[in-house]
Amino acid sequence: MAKVRINAIDINYEIYGKGEPLVLLTGITGSIDHYWVALLPHIKHKYQVLVLDNRGMGKTEAIDGEYSIAMMAEDTMKLIRHCGLQTPSILGHSMGSCIAMEMARSYPEELDKLILVNPLAQLIPRSIILFESTLELLKVCPFPEKVMWSLVPWLFSEKHLSNEKLLEDLRKFISKRKISLESFIRQFNALNSFDATQWIKEIALKTLVIGSKEDLVTPLKLAKEISEQIKNSQLVILEGAHASNVEKAPEIAKEIGRFLNR
Repeated sequence: MAKVRINAIDINYEIYGKGEPLVLLTGITGSIDHYWVALLPHIKHKYQVLVLDNRGMGKTEAIDGEYSIAMMAEDTMKLIRHCGLQTPSILGHSMGSCIAMEMARSYPEELDKLILVNPLAQLIPRSIILFESTLELLKVCPFPEKVMWSLVPWLFSEKHLSNEKLLEDLRKFISKRKISLESFIRQFNALNSFDATQWIKEIALKTLVIGSKEDLVTPLKLAKEISEQIKNSQLVILEGAHASNVEKAPEIAKEIGRFLNR
Protein backbone atom coordinates (compact mmCIF):
# COMPACT_ATOMS: atom_id res chain seq x y z
CA MET A 1 0.00 0.00 0.00
CA ALA A 2 1.13 3.55 -0.72
CA LYS A 3 -0.22 7.02 -0.05
CA VAL A 4 0.08 10.36 -1.81
CA ARG A 5 -1.38 13.76 -0.96
CA ILE A 6 -3.83 14.91 -3.63
CA ASN A 7 -6.48 17.62 -3.35
CA ALA A 8 -5.63 18.11 0.34
CA ILE A 9 -6.22 14.44 1.26
CA ASP A 10 -3.99 11.39 1.60
CA ILE A 11 -5.12 8.86 -1.01
CA ASN A 12 -4.42 5.17 -0.43
CA TYR A 13 -3.54 3.13 -3.52
CA GLU A 14 -1.70 0.09 -4.83
CA ILE A 15 -0.21 -0.86 -8.19
CA TYR A 16 0.10 -4.45 -9.40
CA GLY A 17 1.86 -5.95 -12.39
CA LYS A 18 3.19 -4.56 -15.65
CA GLY A 19 1.78 -3.95 -19.08
CA GLU A 20 -1.20 -2.02 -20.35
CA PRO A 21 -2.44 0.26 -17.52
CA LEU A 22 -5.90 -0.40 -16.07
CA VAL A 23 -7.51 1.55 -13.22
CA LEU A 24 -10.22 -0.08 -11.05
CA LEU A 25 -12.80 2.15 -9.33
CA THR A 26 -14.91 0.83 -6.45
CA GLY A 27 -18.57 1.30 -5.65
CA ILE A 28 -20.01 3.13 -2.65
CA THR A 29 -18.29 2.26 0.69
CA GLY A 30 -15.80 0.07 -1.19
CA SER A 31 -12.14 -0.21 -0.25
CA ILE A 32 -9.25 -2.00 -1.89
CA ASP A 33 -8.61 -4.33 1.05
CA HIS A 34 -11.63 -6.37 -0.09
CA TYR A 35 -13.32 -5.03 -3.21
CA TRP A 36 -11.15 -6.57 -5.91
CA VAL A 37 -9.82 -9.69 -4.15
CA ALA A 38 -11.77 -11.98 -6.49
CA LEU A 39 -10.84 -10.13 -9.70
CA LEU A 40 -7.20 -9.18 -9.12
CA PRO A 41 -5.75 -12.72 -9.34
CA HIS A 42 -7.14 -12.99 -12.87
CA ILE A 43 -5.72 -9.70 -14.20
CA LYS A 44 -2.78 -8.43 -12.12
CA HIS A 45 -0.23 -10.48 -14.09
CA LYS A 46 -1.59 -9.29 -17.44
CA TYR A 47 -1.95 -5.54 -16.88
CA GLN A 48 -0.52 -2.75 -14.76
CA VAL A 49 -3.45 -2.42 -12.37
CA LEU A 50 -4.01 0.66 -10.21
CA VAL A 51 -6.53 0.40 -7.37
CA LEU A 52 -7.41 3.12 -4.88
CA ASP A 53 -9.68 3.95 -1.98
CA ASN A 54 -12.07 6.77 -2.86
CA ARG A 55 -12.09 9.72 -0.49
CA GLY A 56 -13.45 8.84 2.93
CA MET A 57 -13.20 5.07 2.52
CA GLY A 58 -10.62 2.47 3.42
CA LYS A 59 -7.32 4.14 4.24
CA THR A 60 -7.93 7.26 2.19
CA GLU A 61 -8.46 10.34 4.30
CA ALA A 62 -11.96 11.64 5.09
CA ILE A 63 -12.45 15.39 5.26
CA ASP A 64 -15.39 17.59 6.17
CA GLY A 65 -17.65 19.00 3.48
CA GLU A 66 -19.63 17.58 0.61
CA TYR A 67 -18.20 15.09 -1.87
CA SER A 68 -19.05 14.86 -5.55
CA ILE A 69 -18.47 12.35 -8.33
CA ALA A 70 -16.52 15.03 -10.23
CA MET A 71 -14.31 15.50 -7.16
CA MET A 72 -13.54 11.76 -7.01
CA ALA A 73 -12.87 11.74 -10.77
CA GLU A 74 -10.34 14.55 -10.28
CA ASP A 75 -8.74 12.68 -7.35
CA THR A 76 -8.31 9.65 -9.60
CA MET A 77 -6.95 11.56 -12.58
CA LYS A 78 -4.36 13.33 -10.44
CA LEU A 79 -3.34 9.98 -8.95
CA ILE A 80 -2.95 8.52 -12.45
CA ARG A 81 -0.66 11.42 -13.37
CA HIS A 82 1.30 11.02 -10.15
CA CYS A 83 1.84 7.32 -10.90
CA GLY A 84 2.95 8.10 -14.45
CA LEU A 85 0.34 5.90 -16.14
CA GLN A 86 0.00 6.72 -19.81
CA THR A 87 -3.56 6.68 -21.25
CA PRO A 88 -4.92 3.96 -18.97
CA SER A 89 -8.23 2.22 -19.45
CA ILE A 90 -10.75 2.75 -16.65
CA LEU A 91 -13.00 0.10 -15.11
CA GLY A 92 -15.69 1.29 -12.72
CA HIS A 93 -18.18 -0.86 -10.83
CA SER A 94 -21.48 0.64 -9.63
CA MET A 95 -20.62 4.11 -8.23
CA GLY A 96 -17.20 3.56 -9.77
CA SER A 97 -18.90 3.53 -13.18
CA CYS A 98 -20.12 7.07 -12.48
CA ILE A 99 -16.59 8.19 -11.63
CA ALA A 100 -15.37 6.48 -14.81
CA MET A 101 -17.97 8.23 -16.97
CA GLU A 102 -17.12 11.58 -15.41
CA MET A 103 -13.46 10.95 -16.20
CA ALA A 104 -14.30 10.01 -19.80
CA ARG A 105 -16.21 13.28 -20.11
CA SER A 106 -13.58 15.50 -18.45
CA TYR A 107 -10.28 13.88 -19.48
CA PRO A 108 -10.90 11.97 -22.73
CA GLU A 109 -7.48 12.70 -24.21
CA GLU A 110 -5.71 11.14 -21.21
CA LEU A 111 -7.65 7.85 -21.26
CA ASP A 112 -7.88 4.85 -23.56
CA LYS A 113 -10.97 2.68 -23.05
CA LEU A 114 -13.88 2.51 -20.64
CA ILE A 115 -15.37 -0.53 -18.87
CA LEU A 116 -18.62 0.06 -16.98
CA VAL A 117 -19.73 -2.81 -14.73
CA ASN A 118 -23.24 -2.83 -13.22
CA PRO A 119 -23.41 0.85 -14.17
CA LEU A 120 -25.84 3.70 -13.68
CA ALA A 121 -26.21 7.15 -15.19
CA GLN A 122 -28.48 8.21 -12.33
CA LEU A 123 -29.76 6.49 -9.17
CA ILE A 124 -33.21 4.96 -9.50
CA PRO A 125 -35.85 5.53 -6.76
CA ARG A 126 -35.59 1.97 -5.43
CA SER A 127 -31.86 2.34 -4.81
CA ILE A 128 -32.27 5.77 -3.25
CA ILE A 129 -34.74 4.29 -0.75
CA LEU A 130 -32.37 1.37 -0.09
CA PHE A 131 -29.43 3.65 0.73
CA GLU A 132 -31.50 6.15 2.71
CA SER A 133 -33.07 3.45 4.87
CA THR A 134 -29.68 1.78 5.42
CA LEU A 135 -28.19 5.07 6.58
CA GLU A 136 -31.09 5.76 8.92
CA LEU A 137 -30.75 2.29 10.47
CA LEU A 138 -26.99 2.72 10.89
CA LYS A 139 -27.61 5.93 12.84
CA VAL A 140 -29.71 4.16 15.49
CA CYS A 141 -28.71 0.48 15.47
CA PRO A 142 -26.03 -0.57 18.01
CA PHE A 143 -25.12 -3.51 15.76
CA PRO A 144 -24.08 -2.06 12.37
CA GLU A 145 -23.05 -5.49 11.09
CA LYS A 146 -26.71 -6.56 11.28
CA VAL A 147 -27.72 -3.58 9.17
CA MET A 148 -25.04 -4.33 6.58
CA TRP A 149 -26.10 -8.00 6.54
CA SER A 150 -29.59 -6.89 5.49
CA LEU A 151 -28.04 -5.62 2.23
CA VAL A 152 -26.78 -9.05 1.20
CA PRO A 153 -30.01 -10.16 -0.59
CA TRP A 154 -29.86 -6.96 -2.64
CA LEU A 155 -26.32 -7.58 -3.81
CA PHE A 156 -26.06 -11.29 -4.57
CA SER A 157 -27.84 -13.74 -6.84
CA GLU A 158 -30.12 -16.60 -5.79
CA LYS A 159 -27.37 -19.08 -6.69
CA HIS A 160 -24.82 -17.30 -4.52
CA LEU A 161 -27.25 -16.99 -1.62
CA SER A 162 -27.93 -20.74 -1.80
CA ASN A 163 -24.30 -21.55 -1.06
CA GLU A 164 -23.92 -21.90 2.72
CA LYS A 165 -20.10 -21.70 2.64
CA LEU A 166 -20.19 -18.43 0.68
CA LEU A 167 -22.81 -17.02 3.04
CA GLU A 168 -20.73 -17.90 6.07
CA ASP A 169 -17.69 -16.23 4.52
CA LEU A 170 -19.80 -13.14 3.88
CA ARG A 171 -21.08 -13.09 7.43
CA LYS A 172 -17.54 -13.28 8.83
CA PHE A 173 -16.36 -10.51 6.51
CA ILE A 174 -19.25 -8.19 7.41
CA SER A 175 -18.78 -8.80 11.14
CA LYS A 176 -15.22 -7.44 10.92
CA ARG A 177 -15.79 -4.56 8.51
CA LYS A 178 -15.77 -0.97 9.75
CA ILE A 179 -17.37 1.84 7.75
CA SER A 180 -17.41 5.53 8.58
CA LEU A 181 -21.06 6.60 8.72
CA GLU A 182 -20.18 10.19 7.84
CA SER A 183 -18.18 9.12 4.81
CA PHE A 184 -20.99 6.77 3.76
CA ILE A 185 -23.40 9.71 3.90
CA ARG A 186 -21.04 11.92 1.88
CA GLN A 187 -20.53 9.25 -0.78
CA PHE A 188 -24.25 8.60 -1.00
CA ASN A 189 -24.98 12.32 -1.40
CA ALA A 190 -22.37 12.49 -4.16
CA LEU A 191 -23.91 9.51 -5.94
CA ASN A 192 -27.46 10.77 -5.46
CA SER A 193 -26.49 14.13 -7.01
CA PHE A 194 -24.90 12.51 -10.06
CA ASP A 195 -26.83 12.68 -13.33
CA ALA A 196 -25.14 11.75 -16.60
CA THR A 197 -28.35 11.40 -18.57
CA GLN A 198 -27.95 14.78 -20.26
CA TRP A 199 -24.37 14.29 -21.43
CA ILE A 200 -23.68 10.56 -21.64
CA LYS A 201 -24.01 10.73 -25.45
CA GLU A 202 -20.87 12.89 -25.46
CA ILE A 203 -18.67 10.00 -24.30
CA ALA A 204 -16.48 9.08 -27.25
CA LEU A 205 -14.17 6.48 -25.72
CA LYS A 206 -14.55 2.89 -26.83
CA THR A 207 -16.69 1.38 -24.07
CA LEU A 208 -17.60 -2.05 -22.74
CA VAL A 209 -20.80 -2.16 -20.66
CA ILE A 210 -21.37 -5.20 -18.43
CA GLY A 211 -24.77 -5.80 -16.83
CA SER A 212 -26.18 -8.61 -14.67
CA LYS A 213 -29.52 -10.37 -15.09
CA GLU A 214 -30.47 -10.37 -11.37
CA ASP A 215 -29.14 -6.91 -10.48
CA LEU A 216 -31.60 -5.10 -8.19
CA VAL A 217 -29.46 -2.07 -7.33
CA THR A 218 -28.57 -1.08 -10.90
CA PRO A 219 -30.98 -3.17 -12.97
CA LEU A 220 -29.93 -4.59 -16.33
CA LYS A 221 -32.10 -2.05 -18.15
CA LEU A 222 -29.72 0.69 -16.97
CA ALA A 223 -26.75 -1.06 -18.55
CA LYS A 224 -28.73 -1.47 -21.78
CA GLU A 225 -29.70 2.21 -21.80
CA ILE A 226 -26.11 3.30 -21.20
CA SER A 227 -24.85 1.07 -24.00
CA GLU A 228 -27.46 2.52 -26.34
CA GLN A 229 -26.44 6.07 -25.44
CA ILE A 230 -22.68 5.63 -25.90
CA LYS A 231 -22.13 5.25 -29.64
CA ASN A 232 -18.83 3.36 -29.54
CA SER A 233 -19.93 0.71 -27.04
CA GLN A 234 -20.80 -2.94 -26.70
CA LEU A 235 -22.96 -4.70 -24.12
CA VAL A 236 -22.23 -7.96 -22.31
CA ILE A 237 -24.86 -9.55 -20.07
CA LEU A 238 -23.79 -11.87 -17.26
CA GLU A 239 -25.65 -14.16 -14.93
CA GLY A 240 -25.61 -13.07 -11.28
CA ALA A 241 -26.52 -9.87 -9.47
CA HIS A 242 -25.02 -6.52 -8.47
CA ALA A 243 -21.90 -7.87 -6.75
CA SER A 244 -20.47 -9.22 -9.99
CA ASN A 245 -17.00 -8.13 -8.87
CA VAL A 246 -17.31 -11.01 -6.36
CA GLU A 247 -19.62 -13.52 -8.05
CA LYS A 248 -18.46 -13.24 -11.65
CA ALA A 249 -14.81 -12.21 -11.39
CA PRO A 250 -13.50 -14.87 -13.84
CA GLU A 251 -16.12 -13.91 -16.43
CA ILE A 252 -15.37 -10.20 -16.03
CA ALA A 253 -11.65 -10.91 -16.42
CA LYS A 254 -12.33 -12.74 -19.70
CA GLU A 255 -14.41 -9.84 -21.00
CA ILE A 256 -11.66 -7.39 -19.99
CA GLY A 257 -9.16 -9.44 -21.98
CA ARG A 258 -11.37 -9.64 -25.05
CA PHE A 259 -12.09 -5.94 -24.96
CA LEU A 260 -8.64 -4.52 -24.22
CA ASN A 261 -6.80 -6.85 -26.57
CA ARG A 262 -8.82 -5.90 -29.63
